[in-house]
Amino acid sequence: MSGAAAVRLPAALRDAMVAQARAEAPFEACGVVAGDARHEAVAYRPLPNVAGRLDWFQPDPRALLQATIEIEDGGGVLWGIYHSHPRSPARPSESDIVLAAYPDSLYLICSLERPDQPELRAWRIQDAVAREVPLTITPA
Repeated sequence: MSGAAAVRLPAALRDAMVAQARAEAPFEACGVVAGDARHEAVAYRPLPNVAGRLDWFQPDPRALLQATIEIEDGGGVLWGIYHSHPRSPARPSESDIVLAAYPDSLYLICSLERPDQPELRAWRIQDAVAREVPLTITPA
């Protein structure tokens, strides 16, 4: 997926991410998005956030490993890493950038800064540089 100019995300996956973000606020929610062989987003899997802090996310390592294995065993790819920002914009924080460990995956961030208008944005984080990737939400 490296170098993709724009990406598409089904509305159902976006809706699942927003619902999880709202349910887990004020903590950050997190999860992964599976892609198919054509690198199209096809499934969302929420993961437990084990950070125990309001301003941080850390997916449960075992759950992340299990999800990654299941995605790959099913012929898919780890399309994206997702987390929410309950009180800040949908852009990577300094710690998000420093800790980004999946350069071939997108990073999706859902902001609930304006609770009635959640915002989901996609980022590519490589070599400690975050670049926004245009994100189009497609109908179900």
